[in-house]
Amino acid sequence: MNKIGSSKEIIQTCKNLKSRNYDVDLYLYAKGWYKKTNLLKDLQRIYSLRNNIEPCYINYKHIINCMGILVFHHLSKNADFGKNNFIDFIMDIGPDDDWKTKKYEGEYDFYLQVISKFLSILCMSTVEEMPENIKNLLESTKPSALILPLNEGN
Repeated sequence: MNKIGSSKEIIQTCKNLKSRNYDVDLYLYAKGWYKKTNLLKDLQRIYSLRNNIEPCYINYKHIINCMGILVFHHLSKNADFGKNNFIDFIMDIGPDDDWKTKKYEGEYDFYLQVISKFLSILCMSTVEEMPENIKNLLESTKPSALILPLNEGN
């Protein structure tokens, strides 16, 4: 048995889930189909499979870069939705909004805050708002326990 996250395990999982679009799994993760245990490790796992590299080489900046493309689609698709959500996004990631701020070991963490907001935007998106390639795959792509543990009932 290969250790989860090892090069051999990543390669084997990619073979088992060949031609899977892991961006779909970001939506599934955001919408609660997968258990959320550790935000960074969970997203490292998805992106390690997406990019076929070990999770230890993926950091917050890589995750934000990849997720940002999906989130930008939602913010730019509808001018009113995008304008309002962009302003909300900027306000929500600030360190002075204590009730919304995600704490990481007691300190404000900008990257964690951005990722949390990105997940919130993906969570609230409807199928109609998703990029065409995701929309077309969503019905045929089911959450897989090979990627992350599934939430009970899924």
